[in-house]
Amino acid sequence: MHALQIPFIVLVLSAFPLLPILRDQVGMTMCELITLDAILKPQYANFLRNATSHREAGFLFMEWLGSLRKSPVPKAIDKFDKQFMELMTQWLLVASQSNRKSCAQALGSKFIKSCPDQDVEKQKASDDAPVRRLRDRPEDESVQRPLHKGTLWKLNTGGSLEKEDQWIQRDMWIAHNHSLCYFSVKEEKRLVLIDAVKLSTADIVEVKGKAAKANAFEIQIKRDEDDQERDVIRLAAESDAAMKEWIRKLRDTGKMDVIVTMKLGAAMAAEIDAFKLAVKNRRLKVDEGAGHEQYEPLYKNNLWKLKAEGDNQKSEDWFNREMWIAKNGSLVYYSKKDERELIYYTTADVHRAKIDILNSGETCKPFAFRVTLPPCNSVEYQPGEFAAESEALRDEWIAQFKKFQSS
Repeated sequence: MHALQIPFIVLVLSAFPLLPILRDQVGMTMCELITLDAILKPQYANFLRNATSHREAGFLFMEWLGSLRKSPVPKAIDKFDKQFMELMTQWLLVASQSNRKSCAQALGSKFIKSCPDQDVEKQKASDDAPVRRLRDRPEDESVQRPLHKGTLWKLNTGGSLEKEDQWIQRDMWIAHNHSLCYFSVKEEKRLVLIDAVKLSTADIVEVKGKAAKANAFEIQIKRDEDDQERDVIRLAAESDAAMKEWIRKLRDTGKMDVIVTMKLGAAMAAEIDAFKLAVKNRRLKVDEGAGHEQYEPLYKNNLWKLKAEGDNQKSEDWFNREMWIAKNGSLVYYSKKDERELIYYTTADVHRAKIDILNSGETCKPFAFRVTLPPCNSVEYQPGEFAAESEALRDEWIAQFKKFQSS
């Protein structure tokens, strides 16, 4: 949001001193215009997953909101502007009414006083403002076996190549209709990243220069036939061999005829049954802002977990991690690789999971158990295999899972 818009909003609100709720709502809206995200949406979604209706979720959400003693303003606001952060957390969005400033008083804050000349700022904005392109990510509705599939790291749109936290691992595949697709963890859907028409004219090259991920390559997509500018999507494979295989497959796919023949009958039904994406990576980052307390440990201990596509008979494929069942029932762990807390299973996952004890000899680790999620929308989830240090600890872990399943 343009900094010059904020004083105007505060000035309008100063004319309504008897509407603190309106002031608080606009304060949060100003923060959301900066983050381009609904700040309180993840917390409401968490209540909705565990409630029987939107009405019940709304009551739970309002109860949680009324118990806050600190403004749920994300850290991204502080990175945007420290003086704006001060205006939000120490002037407008203050839980204590006696310490909260009025909108009229807020006009005297450092942030509003430091706003530059409007004409100069308008000229600068018109010269330097980046053009934002809306993402068009339709669902992948292909029903036949993918031409190629695996896991890739994808660089966030506008992210820095050299920043590790800007890369997100995703299950990806080249669909039978020649589109590059991926599984969205947030939406739990198969989505098209690059459709077949755009992929047929794209250039695929290795990334030159420094990057946080080795084995990186990029897909340069023409916006239209007459436009020389290109959109760039950067990806990275787990190994040099995997990167070269992806590049070869993508280039070969781009050269193919994009018209796919669909044969009706029993063969097609068999193909539909055959295409069930086994999702391996569903890790979600724990939001450090509002609602983080919901992910604090309720039960915490060490667990061995089998890596994706690992062999459960090989000890080197097992990793010992500190994991916990959070207050909201999700399974969380600290990733040394990403240096942050990640959600292994959401509250909804834990609630619908099937947990089986593995017999001695089924894995190289004693006291192992398997967590299996039911398929959803023709997507299958790879079972997770874990092992405790003792039989008693395994029983305790399973008891903690089942406590939230029965609640």
